[in-house]
Amino acid sequence: MKMLKVLDEISGQRNVQLGIAIFLVIVYHLYCLGMSDFPFNLFKWGYIGVDIFLFYSGWGLTRSYSNKSIGKFYISRFVRIYPMYLIVVLYTAFRYIVQGKTFSVWDFICNATGLSYWELGGSHFEWYLMAILNLYIFFPLFVKLFNILGGVCLLTNVIVLFLVYNVSFVPDHLFLISRIPIFMLGIYVCKFMGDKNFDRNLGFILFLYLLGAFLCMCLKGQFRYLMTTYLAPFLIFAISKIRLDRIGMCKPLNFIGTKTLELYCAQIPTMTIVIALELKGITLLTTYVVLQCIFSILFVALNKYVQMIIAKLIK
Repeated sequence: MKMLKVLDEISGQRNVQLGIAIFLVIVYHLYCLGMSDFPFNLFKWGYIGVDIFLFYSGWGLTRSYSNKSIGKFYISRFVRIYPMYLIVVLYTAFRYIVQGKTFSVWDFICNATGLSYWELGGSHFEWYLMAILNLYIFFPLFVKLFNILGGVCLLTNVIVLFLVYNVSFVPDHLFLISRIPIFMLGIYVCKFMGDKNFDRNLGFILFLYLLGAFLCMCLKGQFRYLMTTYLAPFLIFAISKIRLDRIGMCKPLNFIGTKTLELYCAQIPTMTIVIALELKGITLLTTYVVLQCIFSILFVALNKYVQMIIAKLIK
């Protein structure tokens, strides 16, 4: 099957793709902070990196879930994300207290459990980590949906389009709702890539995604996040065809791709400090890069140490 060969390439490039995705997100955030001139304006759609993350999350979670009991699945996911998640929550609590803002015990509990994503508690740090935590928690329900409906559950795309068109979501919810189609596509690819009609079915799905992207371009507004979701599979395919090894980029991107959680978490203190300092121009750029590097190194070392302790405890 031609599609299987392409998907094998995409699967083999997982870490490289994730390395590119985190780079897109980091530069996009820099663009949002005020670096909107060339070449940073080329990354105004850099949030498509999140769509790449969620495609591989859907794929990876499905593979992990199929090889483990539900208990072992939750333990492995908890060990993977929660230590860094909790570190970011603790940083957020520290920042609020230092700034003299309210951050109650209830706020801490809601942040630590992911309940803040659902508007519980007074303050929360950002949307993505909380959304991922909730996706991990509810993932077995996604699998059950696929087991009952099969590929038909990709019709959730129609539901998502309807909701985005008719409902005014708060940003944090819009960001996730708009990414459900790419997350579901990752699950679909992992579950059904061995089926005899897989090539035809996936080809039809990708055609619908292309139509969806065109429709979102016409509608604009809050559809811009749904547009990148529909375009993400084609970007992933395009990246898989670039000979990055010829320019010596595979190894560094592969390494970065294994540290995306730490690099993303490093974005939170980096951005909050830069925003507080109200920097502009070259000073903004320099400070942003330096802080991102410092917090990335710190978080990588810290997470490595924490994972070692957890591994010993589990044994």
